[in-house]
Amino acid sequence: MVSLDRCVTTSVDLVPPFHKVFNYHTPAEQRRRRFRKGIDRWWQDTTEGESFKTVFLGEIDFATDDVKEIVGAIQAFWHAFYTTYGRRRYIWWIELQKRQMPHYHFVLVDPPWRLNREWLAFYKRANPLGGHQPKGHWKDRAWFTANGGAYAKKYADKMAGARADKRYQQRYDTLPRELRTFSTNQLEFIVADLDEHRDRYDGAAVNIWDEIKMGVIDWWCSRKLKHHRAAAGCGWQMRRRRRRASSYVMRL
Repeated sequence: MVSLDRCVTTSVDLVPPFHKVFNYHTPAEQRRRRFRKGIDRWWQDTTEGESFKTVFLGEIDFATDDVKEIVGAIQAFWHAFYTTYGRRRYIWWIELQKRQMPHYHFVLVDPPWRLNREWLAFYKRANPLGGHQPKGHWKDRAWFTANGGAYAKKYADKMAGARADKRYQQRYDTLPRELRTFSTNQLEFIVADLDEHRDRYDGAAVNIWDEIKMGVIDWWCSRKLKHHRAAAGCGWQMRRRRRRASSYVMRL
Protein backbone atom coordinates (compact mmCIF):
# COMPACT_ATOMS: atom_id res chain seq x y z
CA MET A 1 0.00 0.00 0.00
CA VAL A 2 1.31 3.45 -0.94
CA SER A 3 1.50 6.02 1.86
CA LEU A 4 -0.43 9.25 1.39
CA ASP A 5 1.84 11.13 3.81
CA ARG A 6 5.21 10.63 2.14
CA CYS A 7 6.08 9.68 -1.41
CA VAL A 8 7.18 6.08 -2.03
CA THR A 9 9.34 4.45 -4.70
CA THR A 10 8.57 0.83 -5.61
CA SER A 11 10.30 -1.64 -7.91
CA VAL A 12 8.48 -2.96 -10.99
CA ASP A 13 9.77 -5.84 -13.13
CA LEU A 14 9.65 -5.15 -16.87
CA VAL A 15 8.35 -8.10 -18.89
CA PRO A 16 9.67 -8.13 -21.52
CA PRO A 17 12.70 -6.01 -20.58
CA PHE A 18 13.01 -2.53 -22.05
CA HIS A 19 15.40 -2.66 -24.99
CA LYS A 20 17.09 0.10 -26.95
CA VAL A 21 19.92 0.22 -29.46
CA PHE A 22 21.55 3.63 -29.86
CA ASN A 23 24.77 5.38 -30.71
CA TYR A 24 25.65 6.71 -27.28
CA HIS A 25 28.70 8.74 -28.19
CA THR A 26 27.51 10.92 -31.06
CA PRO A 27 26.94 14.62 -30.27
CA ALA A 28 23.38 14.35 -31.65
CA GLU A 29 22.49 11.44 -29.34
CA GLN A 30 23.98 13.27 -26.36
CA ARG A 31 21.80 16.27 -27.21
CA ARG A 32 18.72 14.04 -27.33
CA ARG A 33 19.58 12.40 -23.98
CA ARG A 34 20.10 15.76 -22.27
CA PHE A 35 16.83 17.03 -23.74
CA ARG A 36 14.81 14.05 -22.42
CA LYS A 37 16.34 14.42 -18.94
CA GLY A 38 15.82 18.17 -19.05
CA ILE A 39 12.11 17.75 -19.80
CA ASP A 40 11.59 15.34 -16.89
CA ARG A 41 13.45 17.54 -14.42
CA TRP A 42 11.83 20.81 -15.47
CA TRP A 43 8.31 19.36 -15.53
CA GLN A 44 8.76 17.88 -12.07
CA ASP A 45 10.45 21.00 -10.69
CA THR A 46 7.58 23.16 -11.95
CA THR A 47 4.92 20.79 -10.61
CA GLU A 48 6.47 20.73 -7.13
CA GLY A 49 7.51 24.39 -7.04
CA GLU A 50 5.61 27.63 -6.69
CA SER A 51 1.87 27.45 -7.34
CA PHE A 52 0.52 28.47 -10.74
CA LYS A 53 -2.80 28.41 -12.61
CA THR A 54 -2.06 28.06 -16.32
CA VAL A 55 0.64 27.28 -18.85
CA PHE A 56 0.95 28.47 -22.44
CA LEU A 57 2.05 26.26 -25.35
CA GLY A 58 3.55 28.21 -28.22
CA GLU A 59 5.96 28.09 -31.13
CA ILE A 60 8.30 30.47 -32.94
CA ASP A 61 9.27 30.12 -36.59
CA PHE A 62 11.38 32.10 -39.01
CA ALA A 63 10.96 32.71 -42.75
CA THR A 64 14.68 32.58 -43.50
CA ASP A 65 17.29 29.94 -44.37
CA ASP A 66 20.12 31.85 -42.72
CA VAL A 67 21.03 30.23 -39.37
CA LYS A 68 22.87 33.37 -38.23
CA GLU A 69 19.70 35.39 -38.79
CA ILE A 70 17.72 32.85 -36.78
CA VAL A 71 20.19 33.02 -33.87
CA GLY A 72 19.86 36.80 -33.78
CA ALA A 73 16.06 36.66 -34.15
CA ILE A 74 15.50 34.19 -31.29
CA GLN A 75 17.75 36.22 -29.00
CA ALA A 76 15.82 39.38 -29.91
CA PHE A 77 12.48 37.61 -29.33
CA TRP A 78 13.29 36.48 -25.78
CA HIS A 79 14.96 39.80 -24.96
CA ALA A 80 11.74 41.56 -25.97
CA PHE A 81 9.74 39.14 -23.82
CA TYR A 82 11.95 39.53 -20.76
CA THR A 83 12.05 43.33 -20.89
CA THR A 84 8.26 43.52 -21.46
CA TYR A 85 6.97 40.95 -18.98
CA GLY A 86 9.80 40.20 -16.56
CA ARG A 87 10.76 36.82 -15.16
CA ARG A 88 8.79 33.64 -15.91
CA ARG A 89 9.29 29.90 -15.67
CA TYR A 90 9.76 28.33 -19.08
CA ILE A 91 11.19 25.58 -21.23
CA TRP A 92 11.91 25.91 -24.94
CA TRP A 93 13.42 23.51 -27.45
CA ILE A 94 14.55 23.37 -31.06
CA GLU A 95 12.84 21.32 -33.71
CA LEU A 96 14.25 21.05 -37.23
CA GLN A 97 12.04 21.51 -40.27
CA LYS A 98 12.44 19.45 -43.44
CA ARG A 99 14.71 22.16 -44.86
CA GLN A 100 16.88 21.60 -41.73
CA MET A 101 16.21 25.09 -40.39
CA PRO A 102 15.35 25.36 -36.68
CA HIS A 103 12.12 26.60 -35.22
CA TYR A 104 11.15 26.61 -31.56
CA HIS A 105 8.46 25.24 -29.27
CA PHE A 106 8.01 26.48 -25.72
CA VAL A 107 5.95 26.10 -22.56
CA LEU A 108 5.49 29.21 -20.43
CA VAL A 109 4.15 29.15 -16.86
CA ASP A 110 1.53 31.77 -15.90
CA PRO A 111 1.62 33.49 -19.32
CA PRO A 112 1.04 37.26 -19.56
CA TRP A 113 -1.53 36.85 -22.37
CA ARG A 114 -5.16 35.85 -21.84
CA LEU A 115 -6.29 36.01 -25.46
CA ASN A 116 -4.77 34.76 -28.69
CA ARG A 117 -4.83 38.24 -30.20
CA GLU A 118 -2.67 39.51 -27.32
CA TRP A 119 -0.11 36.74 -27.95
CA LEU A 120 -0.10 37.38 -31.71
CA ALA A 121 0.33 41.12 -31.24
CA PHE A 122 3.45 40.50 -29.17
CA TYR A 123 4.67 37.77 -31.55
CA LYS A 124 4.50 40.04 -34.59
CA ARG A 125 6.28 42.82 -32.76
CA ALA A 126 9.02 40.61 -31.29
CA ASN A 127 9.60 38.38 -34.34
CA PRO A 128 9.58 40.31 -37.64
CA LEU A 129 11.04 37.22 -39.37
CA GLY A 130 8.01 35.08 -38.46
CA GLY A 131 6.72 33.02 -41.38
CA HIS A 132 3.18 32.54 -40.03
CA GLN A 133 1.02 33.41 -37.04
CA PRO A 134 1.16 30.42 -34.66
CA LYS A 135 -1.93 29.98 -32.52
CA GLY A 136 -1.25 29.66 -28.81
CA HIS A 137 -2.84 27.12 -26.46
CA TRP A 138 -3.63 27.59 -22.78
CA LYS A 139 -3.73 24.63 -20.35
CA ASP A 140 -4.55 24.52 -16.65
CA ARG A 141 -2.42 23.17 -13.81
CA ALA A 142 -4.36 19.90 -13.69
CA TRP A 143 -3.44 19.19 -17.33
CA PHE A 144 0.19 20.07 -16.68
CA THR A 145 0.49 17.80 -13.64
CA ALA A 146 -1.30 14.87 -15.29
CA ASN A 147 0.66 15.24 -18.53
CA GLY A 148 3.99 14.60 -16.78
CA GLY A 149 6.02 16.06 -19.62
CA ALA A 150 4.50 13.84 -22.34
CA TYR A 151 3.67 16.91 -24.44
CA ALA A 152 7.32 17.92 -24.70
CA LYS A 153 8.71 14.37 -24.80
CA LYS A 154 6.79 13.57 -27.98
CA TYR A 155 9.18 16.07 -29.61
CA ALA A 156 12.18 14.31 -28.06
CA ASP A 157 11.64 10.75 -29.28
CA LYS A 158 11.29 10.74 -33.05
CA MET A 159 14.34 8.75 -34.10
CA ALA A 160 12.49 5.40 -34.05
CA GLY A 161 9.08 3.83 -33.53
CA ALA A 162 5.74 5.38 -34.44
CA ARG A 163 7.20 8.86 -35.04
CA ALA A 164 10.23 7.76 -37.07
CA ASP A 165 8.82 9.39 -40.22
CA LYS A 166 9.67 12.71 -38.55
CA ARG A 167 13.18 11.81 -37.43
CA TYR A 168 14.53 14.72 -39.48
CA GLN A 169 13.16 16.98 -36.71
CA GLN A 170 15.80 15.58 -34.34
CA ARG A 171 18.80 15.31 -36.63
CA TYR A 172 20.84 17.59 -34.41
CA ASP A 173 24.07 16.67 -36.24
CA THR A 174 23.46 19.68 -38.49
CA LEU A 175 23.07 22.19 -35.64
CA PRO A 176 25.92 24.61 -34.93
CA ARG A 177 27.45 23.96 -31.51
CA GLU A 178 26.48 27.42 -30.28
CA LEU A 179 22.76 26.61 -30.67
CA ARG A 180 21.29 24.97 -27.56
CA THR A 181 18.87 22.08 -28.03
CA PHE A 182 16.71 23.36 -25.17
CA SER A 183 16.77 25.78 -22.25
CA THR A 184 14.86 26.37 -19.00
CA ASN A 185 14.73 28.80 -16.14
CA GLN A 186 16.95 27.90 -13.18
CA LEU A 187 15.41 24.92 -11.41
CA GLU A 188 14.05 25.52 -7.93
CA PHE A 189 15.14 22.16 -6.49
CA ILE A 190 18.49 20.37 -6.46
CA VAL A 191 18.81 18.05 -9.47
CA ALA A 192 19.83 14.98 -7.41
CA ASP A 193 16.63 15.32 -5.35
CA LEU A 194 14.48 15.71 -8.47
CA ASP A 195 16.00 12.52 -9.87
CA GLU A 196 15.16 10.62 -6.68
CA HIS A 197 11.50 11.67 -6.93
CA ARG A 198 10.61 10.48 -10.43
CA ASP A 199 10.22 7.25 -12.39
CA ARG A 200 13.53 5.87 -13.61
CA TYR A 201 15.19 2.70 -14.80
CA ASP A 202 16.98 0.72 -12.11
CA GLY A 203 20.71 0.96 -12.82
CA ALA A 204 21.29 -2.32 -11.00
CA ALA A 205 19.07 -4.08 -13.56
CA VAL A 206 20.78 -2.73 -16.68
CA ASN A 207 22.76 -4.98 -19.02
CA ILE A 208 24.83 -3.75 -21.95
CA TRP A 209 25.21 -7.00 -23.79
CA ASP A 210 27.62 -6.00 -26.47
CA GLU A 211 28.95 -3.19 -28.56
CA ILE A 212 27.57 -3.93 -32.01
CA LYS A 213 29.97 -1.59 -33.72
CA MET A 214 31.93 1.53 -32.83
CA GLY A 215 29.88 3.52 -30.31
CA VAL A 216 26.59 1.61 -30.83
CA ILE A 217 25.18 0.19 -27.59
CA ASP A 218 22.71 -2.68 -27.11
CA TRP A 219 20.94 -1.65 -23.87
CA TRP A 220 18.51 -3.73 -21.80
CA CYS A 221 16.77 -3.06 -18.49
CA SER A 222 14.61 -5.56 -16.59
CA ARG A 223 13.38 -3.36 -13.74
CA LYS A 224 11.97 0.13 -13.30
CA LEU A 225 11.66 2.25 -10.16
CA LYS A 226 8.13 3.67 -9.98
CA HIS A 227 7.70 6.84 -7.95
CA HIS A 228 4.36 7.39 -6.19
CA ARG A 229 3.87 11.06 -5.45
CA ALA A 230 2.59 12.02 -2.00
CA ALA A 231 -0.90 13.53 -1.82
CA ALA A 232 0.59 16.85 -0.72
CA GLY A 233 3.40 16.65 -3.29
CA CYS A 234 7.10 15.97 -2.87
CA GLY A 235 8.44 19.53 -2.77
CA TRP A 236 8.62 19.70 1.02
CA GLN A 237 10.98 16.68 0.98
CA MET A 238 13.43 18.18 -1.52
CA ARG A 239 16.22 20.71 -1.05
CA ARG A 240 15.89 24.07 -2.77
CA ARG A 241 18.69 25.66 -4.74
CA ARG A 242 20.03 29.12 -3.99
CA ARG A 243 18.52 31.28 -6.71
CA ARG A 244 20.80 33.47 -8.78
CA ALA A 245 19.75 37.04 -9.49
CA SER A 246 19.68 36.28 -13.24
CA SER A 247 17.92 32.92 -12.91
CA TYR A 248 14.98 33.89 -15.12
CA VAL A 249 16.92 35.36 -18.03
CA MET A 250 16.07 33.42 -21.20
CA ARG A 251 19.34 31.54 -21.79
CA LEU A 252 20.22 30.85 -25.42
